[in-house]
Order: sequence, then C-alpha cells, then structure tokens
Amino acid sequence: MKKPILLLLLTLTLFSCSDPGGDPVFDGFQFAIKNETNKKYSIELVIGGMKNDVFIPTDSIIMQPEIEANSYPSYFTEANRWKPNLNKIRAIPSERCYFKIKLSNNRVELIGRYNQQELMGLLLPNEDVFEGDYGRLLIAIWENEVTGYAGEEL
Repeated sequence: MKKPILLLLLTLTLFSCSDPGGDPVFDGFQFAIKNETNKKYSIELVIGGMKNDVFIPTDSIIMQPEIEANSYPSYFTEANRWKPNLNKIRAIPSERCYFKIKLSNNRVELIGRYNQQELMGLLLPNEDVFEGDYGRLLIAIWENEVTGYAGEEL
C-alpha cells in the first residue's frame, strides 16, 4: 500500500517541477509600425493619460532606425520591450494610457483606434507593466491619420 502512494507522490512531484514549456512571455510594449506612406520618418512615440479631454504626456521613446517608406518593422521586441512608468499615468489620474506620435515632418497626432472614431486608449493593468500580447501594439501610419490596436486588451 505504501509503494503505490509513494510512487504517486514521486510522480506528482516530478511533474510539478518540470518545465511547462511554451513561448516566454515578455513585459512592456512591443511595436510593429506599418508605414503606408511614400515617406521615410524618424519617430518619437509618447505615452500619457487624459484629463478633461487633454492629453498629458508622461514618457516617450525614439524608434531606431528610421522607418522606411512602405515598410513594416518591429521595435522593442522580446526582452527589450519598452517599460514606461505607468504610475505617472495613474497619478494624472487616468485609467487608460494613450499614445501620441511625432514624425520627422512635424506631423504630431494622437493615435486613433483602427477602424473606429475614437482614440486608442488601453486600460491600465493592475501591475506595473503590460504583459505578453497586452503590450504588443500595431501602429499604422497612413497619409491622413495614424491608427493602432493592441494584440489583446484588458
């Protein structure tokens, strides 16, 4: 009787300690930017919150290298994701983060939600960073607007 119980406990212990496998989950923002124009840009991306319908910036980051015309590069991928201080946005106070893009041709605009008439505003997580697909953003630069969406949203 003791041997089957001992064997069961040993098996459960071994399985509980084994590697769960799968892909690693990274924290922070990863960007895929689709340039649907015939222009090359340097890009600064600004994150912030909204107060009384006014965007208040809290952090920004420069995308390197410049984005070529009609290209689709990724920035800040895997373990190199951007981790802005989300507590600065909470202090505004704002429950969502919003993004502004600054392009080298002096074009500056808030990023809209793809195929909708609203801004891309992501509900802030309870943690200090966005995790996994919640931080994976696709941004598209069009001739007349800049739109975006997240891989997943809270």
